[in-house]
Amino acid sequence: MLIREGQYSETCDHPEKQGEICPNQMIRLQSMFTVGQFLLSFVSLPVGWIVDHAPKPLYYSVTAIVEVAGLFVFGLSDSQSSFDYFVVGYGLMALGGNLTMLGAFPASFLLPEYQTGILAANSCLFDASSIAFFVFYRLNIAFGWSRKDIFMVYAVVSILVYTALGICWYVLEQKDWKHVVELESAAAAESTQDDSEDDMQDEVNSNISVDLQRQKLLTQLKSREFALITCFTAAHMLRANLYIMTVDDLLRFMGDVTGLYANIFSFVLPCGVIFVPVIDYTVRRMGVLKTLHLTNLLGVIFGAFLCIPILGIQIATFGFFACFRAFLYATANTFIAVYFGVETMGRVIGVTFTSAAIVSLTQYPIAIFAGHGYWLEVNWIMLGVCVLPILLVVFYKETQPHELPKRASFAAYSPALPISLSQRMSERLSMSQRLREDF
Repeated sequence: MLIREGQYSETCDHPEKQGEICPNQMIRLQSMFTVGQFLLSFVSLPVGWIVDHAPKPLYYSVTAIVEVAGLFVFGLSDSQSSFDYFVVGYGLMALGGNLTMLGAFPASFLLPEYQTGILAANSCLFDASSIAFFVFYRLNIAFGWSRKDIFMVYAVVSILVYTALGICWYVLEQKDWKHVVELESAAAAESTQDDSEDDMQDEVNSNISVDLQRQKLLTQLKSREFALITCFTAAHMLRANLYIMTVDDLLRFMGDVTGLYANIFSFVLPCGVIFVPVIDYTVRRMGVLKTLHLTNLLGVIFGAFLCIPILGIQIATFGFFACFRAFLYATANTFIAVYFGVETMGRVIGVTFTSAAIVSLTQYPIAIFAGHGYWLEVNWIMLGVCVLPILLVVFYKETQPHELPKRASFAAYSPALPISLSQRMSERLSMSQRLREDF
């Protein structure tokens, strides 16, 4: 849409035809995308802290202000103004998107028997939200709706949605959410009382079998599990973000002159949401660790297809990428929820994705390098990056200091039921143990 409007065309050395893009335009648009992607992940740490501590109605009020402000600024911006407000608007939308996604994760603890599916759906729907911009583009072409009109309407819809979210969480916090917090707090208090005399020994013997959900945040961040999921996420997120950032240019390099394949990709990417039942089934039947293995495998297949410079094959690449990206974020978030628990989930996700965002900053120079005609070389390098998470998952599995039970009960509690705190705690821990098994 921005290219059709001629945004940033003033940066071109020579006038381009309408709908075409010059190298300087591409750099400006890529830089905007990089800023948005960086903010989307980098702010996860402070946002995660807010998720763990702030009342949800207040949280969603702030989220609404940020997101709606981004929509308004982006809709009203023009590249020929004295300041690049597109970057500001895009950055605010990215920040609002991060606030929205992370704020939804705690809801999965309200229905633990469906926790994996809820986490997967949250991550996949976040990806699927990109379909909105594809719809906006079609509305602009088919009906001549301006960018300003489209984003103003979208801002009004967002206000209604966030208002409903705030009201729902206000009701939930009066009863259901209190049960979840009581459960986790009691488990943490029990752990502190039992382990206060053994803190030094626990720190020395960090490989002792412990329930990370009962540990303090600093102890969790020193764990092997945190190192595993952070490196896993950082490696794959770099590959995923780089591909989304450069896919249009890569397809043009392969011969997509008309933009047909780029439009197909825009349609296929949000379809990752159809894999939610598959992800839920996989985690429940195979365990989290084997699902990490499966995610690595999907990443390798996607990367291998990408290394084949045949335009027709890229349709298969689109499908594998949509599946891989859905598994990536859903599995990473599920791993964190299962191993670290509701009390620190927001902060652990925050540190994980902030670390991954720093690594992803390399995507901008990599994209510039690839744009000079080195697309195949970059694709092979990115395929090689898959080796790191593969080795890490194998190493973690082979060096586990304890054997997880082969099968455990999958009893699930409902916060609304009048059952005792000890019973809820037992059932919650057994559910978490079941999700962590790897058989």
